Amino acid sequence: MRRPPVLALALAFVALVLAACGAPPVVPPSALPEPSAPSAEILAASTPADWRPLALEHTLVMEVAVPGRVVGPVIIELAPAFAPRHVDNVLALARAGYFDGLAIVRVQENYVVQWGDADGQKPLGDVPRTLPAEYEVPSAGLPFTPLPDGDVYAPAVGFTQGLPVGRDDATGRTWLAHCHGIVGVGRDEPPDTGSGHELYVVTGHAPRHLDRNMAMIGRIVQGIDTLTALPRGTGALGFYEQAEQRVPITRVRVAADLPVAERPRLEVMRTDTPRFADYVASRRFRREGFFALPTGRVELCNVAVPVRPVPPGSERVDANRPPAPQPAESRPAASLGPQHLGLYPGYSTQTSCTPTPCMSGPSCCSLRRPIRVDPLSGGRKRRGHQSNRTEHLPATQVVITRRSRLQCVASPYLYEPSRTGSVGG
Repeated sequence: MRRPPVLALALAFVALVLAACGAPPVVPPSALPEPSAPSAEILAASTPADWRPLALEHTLVMEVAVPGRVVGPVIIELAPAFAPRHVDNVLALARAGYFDGLAIVRVQENYVVQWGDADGQKPLGDVPRTLPAEYEVPSAGLPFTPLPDGDVYAPAVGFTQGLPVGRDDATGRTWLAHCHGIVGVGRDEPPDTGSGHELYVVTGHAPRHLDRNMAMIGRIVQGIDTLTALPRGTGALGFYEQAEQRVPITRVRVAADLPVAERPRLEVMRTDTPRFADYVASRRFRREGFFALPTGRVELCNVAVPVRPVPPGSERVDANRPPAPQPAESRPAASLGPQHLGLYPGYSTQTSCTPTPCMSGPSCCSLRRPIRVDPLSGGRKRRGHQSNRTEHLPATQVVITRRSRLQCVASPYLYEPSRTGSVGG
């Protein structure tokens, strides 16, 4: 549809005024190419060069004990480029076992989840209790992939090293943005009263007003669904009022310190490639059948950088880790597309499936089987849960073998942190 000439001229005039004021121009949607495919297809066509492995030396594995549930670990990739002293503190605390036995103390609806020492009595050892504020860093030397649609809280926004950032070229400064899944350091009112012994993660609508007011140290790349599903605190600001309401933290470890077999095997999509540019375009112009009117714009926190399991056979797999067993004589079901991710066995008497349209991917298979594996949680088994029901699985999650066993794989586009949608906080 052609844009009315008067509106096009008006947009061009606004862009010129913004440029004259030193702000990057807001690019009209019509000035940018539309994507050639939906997000799922763009990710499925990605190559190993479009992904990078987790930095295990700067990755935390946090295990929590949720009453009545078996949950996987929460994986946090830290960002030393943005708050180096706070990241060093957090790593030192994790290696000293400081977080072991502490608890999640605050779950505020549509806002944050916070954890630490509820009583403030646990000694920090040699780690300083306070640090100077690390709210922004020099932009020089940092890669930056800008978004074209402008922002309210920053002169420019985009991605640096896989993280959402704000940027001001006039001051030469860059900072992490408070988007869903970003982890920050709790503090008191003075800016230099945080050190990393108390942390929080954004779990609701992005509180961007906190940008450059908190030290942001990384992002949860897996397991945020565990935190968003916790009972909400009923005290002020969502704090738990009773000690028994708090959710215990079993342990926190640096991923590189774990035995090879226990290390997270994940990849993060690089944000400095043409493939990521295509992915951003697909988030601006939604081509999935559900969208009757694609907006042609996207907000910073609406572009969740994808995370996926390391594909089997990838050269990035740690050489000390034994290879995962592969199903014999497996073949993709008709029209299911490439199967290139880690396999997790399930069970079925079904030997074929027919793809149908599906919200979570380009196609789905309806399968009736005993549910023993949760394919959306990385293949973790659900203890004590087995029932026959029809499931709709994305096509890239399914391969059929000649032994009539269903294999579920974690789809590359399925991981996008779930968002709390209720009003609150």
